[in-house]
Amino acid sequence: EQYVSRDQMQRHVEYQQARAREALGQHSRPNSSVLEQADSWYRQQAQFVPPPVAQRLSFAPDSQVLMRLDSGKEAALREGLVCKDREGLPETWYCSTCQIAVHEVKLEEHISSVKHQGMKQLSARSPMSWGPVQPRQNMPDWMEIRNDQEFCTLCNNFATPEHIESEKHQNRLLWNLSSQTGSTTPTLSAQPPPEWGDPEHFEWKSERQQFYCKLCWKFADDNHIASITHSKKLSYYVQPEVVEPSKGDPPPPPRFGHEVGREPPMAALMDLQHKRAPVVEWKQVFSKEHGKCFFYHYETQVSQWEKPD
Repeated sequence: EQYVSRDQMQRHVEYQQARAREALGQHSRPNSSVLEQADSWYRQQAQFVPPPVAQRLSFAPDSQVLMRLDSGKEAALREGLVCKDREGLPETWYCSTCQIAVHEVKLEEHISSVKHQGMKQLSARSPMSWGPVQPRQNMPDWMEIRNDQEFCTLCNNFATPEHIESEKHQNRLLWNLSSQTGSTTPTLSAQPPPEWGDPEHFEWKSERQQFYCKLCWKFADDNHIASITHSKKLSYYVQPEVVEPSKGDPPPPPRFGHEVGREPPMAALMDLQHKRAPVVEWKQVFSKEHGKCFFYHYETQVSQWEKPD
């Protein structure tokens, strides 16, 4: 089927209407056949008018995706999550149990997670159980008892053996100890894991209690280190060359033109009377013997390694 534009249809209808008016002027009674032909043609062509661009470009989501979203929303409502609908943007749900925002696609994954289930069991108890229920005896200051279980206040998580041995807890514990001793920076042992590579690529951020990747300009964790983006940045990285201060005096300035036995061209001598090129005081020359550049003054012929101001 060939689409008929609205302009073409309008021009044809106007033409048929003009013919109808002409027929009405020639006959005493209206020529109904002309009007019927115009109306019939219009009705036939109206069904071939293409839909608007927005309708043609839109697509219906897959039925399985919609069913999964609906089931996730139903589970979220049962769990007490609150929907924060923003016009024109995907829905975001807030979990008051874990105190985090959850995207509508991640609802089922979050509700079935171990962390959410643990926090749900914790919140189901009496509010009095959230505080320490017994004095801290032989316990560090960052640990307390909640629901008859040891709880880490540094990481806001239960102090299981796996959590105590985790890298995240060790880093936060190290920073907590350094802040108590009055130090403003973590100790030398606060280094990223050895499997992350060169420690110079990472910087500890105290406000986030996390290492920052200086190659990718992102906060680093195990997932970031294993990502393709970090691997590419690491492969492109070139270690900057540190040039040690040279010992001894730099070589003398190089000789040019007549200084090495060549006479300047006659045209150049004649042109010097009319044109005089601007004189550059300092010039940079590479020394093959030393493998680096040095600078010399054009008039005083003084050489030095450092770049002049």
